[in-house]
Amino acid sequence: MTLYPKLIRDILATVIYPGTKKNLVESGMVADNLHIDGNSVSFSLIFPRDTDPFIKSTVKSAEATLKLKLGDDVDVKIATEFKSAPRPEVEKLLPNVKNIIAVSSGKGGVGKSTVSANLAIALAK
Repeated sequence: MTLYPKLIRDILATVIYPGTKKNLVESGMVADNLHIDGNSVSFSLIFPRDTDPFIKSTVKSAEATLKLKLGDDVDVKIATEFKSAPRPEVEKLLPNVKNIIAVSSGKGGVGKSTVSANLAIALAK
């Protein structure tokens, strides 16, 4: 059987991702790095986060479905990727402050306020 990308995507469209109750293609989980070399197929599945509870079961299900439809002689390699959340813009809370020094202790009454005040006075000079 000749392997081609549309065939692979059509087969993956029969695998349901439990997190969205949609198939892998509809969920946008099949990466664009689909590579076919003879009887070898490799691609990545993109999961919403690295702590997704369905990673192992989804990868096994995709691999089993591909082998069932294409035959056991097909070598399937599935990598996992994770969506990175965009970092929010951090506004400057203290625009005139260059550095912050934190003074801490695990208990009270050890002179944190005194040390902080002395540091502030010494650094202000």
